Amino acid sequence: MVDIGGIKVDLETVQTNMVYFDLNKSGMDTYQFLPKLAEYNILGSPRPPTKVRLVTHYGISEEDIYTTIKAIKEIVS
Repeated sequence: MVDIGGIKVDLETVQTNMVYFDLNKSGMDTYQFLPKLAEYNILGSPRPPTKVRLVTHYGISEEDIYTTIKAIKEIVS
């Protein structure tokens, strides 16, 4: 996700199954972004105004992660 223009991921803080990222450079806020993400059947939690939290669990596959990354790229591009 660090290669996606428009979002910023702080890899120093990614130590769990939670990922936080900032949409500030994308020009979108959480309330614009999250409904678009939900269209891909991916849910996130808002951390207004521009931060999003995503959480994985045991049922999430590596393929699901790549699908999520692709969806985020499409939304912010």
